[in-house]
Parts: sequence; C-alpha cells; structure tokens
Amino acid sequence: SDPIERSVPVDLAAPADVLALAGDQVGDDRLWRIVADRDRRFADAFRLGVITTGIYCRPGCPARLPNRENVRFYPDAHAAEAAGFRACKRCAPEAQALGPEQKLVLSAMGAIDRREEVPGATELASLLGVETRRLARAFGRVLGVAPAEMLRGLKRRRFRAALKAGESVTEAVYTAGFGGPARVYDGGAAGLGMAPGRFAAGGAGEVVSWRIFDCPHGRLLIAATERGIAMIAIDPDDAALLRGLAVDFPAALRVEAAADHPLIGRAAQVVLDGLTRDAARLDDHGLPLDLRAGAFTLRVWEALRRLPAGTVTTYGALARALGNPGAARAVGRACATNKISLLVPCHRVLPEQGGFAGYRWGERVKRALLEAEHAEIHPDRAAADAAARAAT
Repeated sequence: SDPIERSVPVDLAAPADVLALAGDQVGDDRLWRIVADRDRRFADAFRLGVITTGIYCRPGCPARLPNRENVRFYPDAHAAEAAGFRACKRCAPEAQALGPEQKLVLSAMGAIDRREEVPGATELASLLGVETRRLARAFGRVLGVAPAEMLRGLKRRRFRAALKAGESVTEAVYTAGFGGPARVYDGGAAGLGMAPGRFAAGGAGEVVSWRIFDCPHGRLLIAATERGIAMIAIDPDDAALLRGLAVDFPAALRVEAAADHPLIGRAAQVVLDGLTRDAARLDDHGLPLDLRAGAFTLRVWEALRRLPAGTVTTYGALARALGNPGAARAVGRACATNKISLLVPCHRVLPEQGGFAGYRWGERVKRALLEAEHAEIHPDRAAADAAARAAT
C-alpha cells in the first residue's frame, strides 16, 4: 500500500503526542518494524488493523502479534474505523474528544485543504476569524511548530505530490504555491533530500554509499549521499545493518564505498576517535549531514547537534526549550527516528523520571556512551532546562 504521509499529527486530541515523523513519508516496512518491536513511543503515531479479527490497535498493544500479511496501516483511529475495524479493548486506540486548540488547528487544516493555494499565516487566521497570535499559540501547543513552518511544510508536501503526479519541476513549483523556482531550493530542495527531478523518479538513481567498520559497540555502518552523511548505525550483525539501510533508502542504488571514500572516511575518523580515544570530541565537526524530516523533528535534531559531549538534558526540558512543554513524547520520537546517531547525539537526552528509555542501539550502548563522556546521568530539572535552553 502507499506510504502514510506525515504532515500533521495523526491524533490532534493528544498535543503531547505530536508525531515526530511529521513531513516524512513512512513506508509500511518501517511501520511494521515499530509494531514488531512493540515500540510504545509510537503509540499515537498511527493505527494498525488486523483483517483476520477486524480489530485495530495502537503500536505497542500487548495483544498477540499478528502475522504481517494480515496487517493494514492507517493514519488514525477515524481511518481505521472507516475501513470497518473496531477498537481493541486492551490498548483503547479510539480517538479522544478534541479540546478548543485542537479544534482550531483541525479547522485550520481543513481551511487549507479547501484552498487551491496554501495561504499565508495572516491570511489563514483571517479565514478562521481569529487573531494571528491565537492561531500561533494553538499551533505551538498542538503541533510544536509555528503556522508559517507548517504552511511551508504543506507547500513541500504539495510539491512532492505534484512531482509524483507527473508534473514537470516548473509546473510543480507553481502548483505548490512557491511563487518561483528559487523558493523551492530555500532550505534544501523543498526538503526532498535530493534534486526534484530525481525525486520525481521515485528516488531512483540516487546513490547511497556505505561502509562498515569495527567499533567498541559492535559494527558501525556509515552511509552518505551526495548531500552528506545520511545514516550511522550500530549493530553486531552486518546483515541487520544492511537491511536497515535498505528500509530507509528503498529506491536508492546502495553501493559499498571504497576505503578511500572522502566523506565516509572523515566521518569514520570523527566517530571512531570519539568512541575509542576522546569522547569529548564526539560531534559532527562541521561534516555535511543529509537530514530529512518535518519541521518539528528538524528543530529537535538541530538542538541535539548543539548539545556538547558530557551535557545531558531530558525530553521534557527540550520540549520546554522548544516552546512546546507538552511535546516531551514527540521529542522522544524525534530522537527515536534519528538516522544519524552519534553525530546527531540523541543519546544525550533522557527521561525526566530517570532511567535511559529506549535507545535505537540498546540501553547498554547509551549508558556506555554517556559514561565515556563523563555525563551526569541523572540531571536535576534546573540543569536539564539550562542545557536545553543553551542548545536551542
């Protein structure tokens, strides 16, 4: 089935659960991995229906794992129910009642969908009959982004859709409402992660070079596109690393890099020096990174890049520093979907209640990284807030 496109949170009833995948296109293979891992961090990100039982669930439901071929994915509870599924009694996946700010954001999205061109933030507020300030406050609390950021994301979404529909790049520019070709490239080719023409071909022809190295925590995969480092992963098994690369870049030409690949070589030196010699040097050192995500996720990742080694904050503190105190779980999801581990150091973010929470490469690795950096593993709220503010 077609990938679920994430441009707004799928459950507006839960502002703390803003989908960190906003703006991304997430294929069914990745959604199934979340389900199979019973990853409760994505409990409000989407819904899955089981055709043999007629029941739909949240990711992380404690019920018996269904067979993959019997599962269908839906963006929210309403879509699952419209397809004829009934709610699971164990994980209670039904949508909750909307509050005033959630209703305002939902009305805003409806107003945008009814227009051929994406309006500006001031025009959108006028259409809804509210002050621009009130609309901005609602967007910040519910989505974690300003209206202008979301509207730019919607333009990018329409641009991608127009390219997929077969329009030329020039036609797609104006269909999306960018106003001119130059605007498409502001912020990196409209968030495509590749040239628009290549995106129109489904990513076919994009080359992702990769190489695997030994590291203290197992095997280390580093992958790069022409735009920069696109993936860093750790696993004991080379085959598992390559399967993960294929899931993240399904349409690309994946090529093992030569030993003298300049960018991968530089990245390997930076990462391995940080892992084996001086943990204080574990940051991106100005390396180009190919970051692909929606507005909120990118804000989280940029903040992570400014967290120095030895500094720890919490999901809640980072959410507060980003101006959305209710989005701690969304920050957690942004960390969970970070594909460039170590250079975008999501291991430096912890739960406020203590512990390590889930880490893509295992809690043992997360603890080892923090201990090597001599980080305070249990920061108090004041210290966590100070670190988050400094990073944002």
